[in-house]
Amino acid sequence: MEGLNLLPLAPLNGGMAILFLLGWRPGDTRWAGAVDAYVKVSIAIVLAIGLLWVLGAVGYVRGHM
Repeated sequence: MEGLNLLPLAPLNGGMAILFLLGWRPGDTRWAGAVDAYVKVSIAIVLAIGLLWVLGAVGYVRGHM
């Protein structure tokens, strides 16, 4: 489960690692647009994964009732 936290998505620690490796630092305004886009796409991906988890759980429960 700890490995999920290292995914290169903005809300997770792996996302911060990717940003730092790319040269972004907190308060750096040169990257503002790119970081905002990265965060929005990452959050959309995390929400999609969560939705798939919920749909899978519902399908599993419905199939075993």
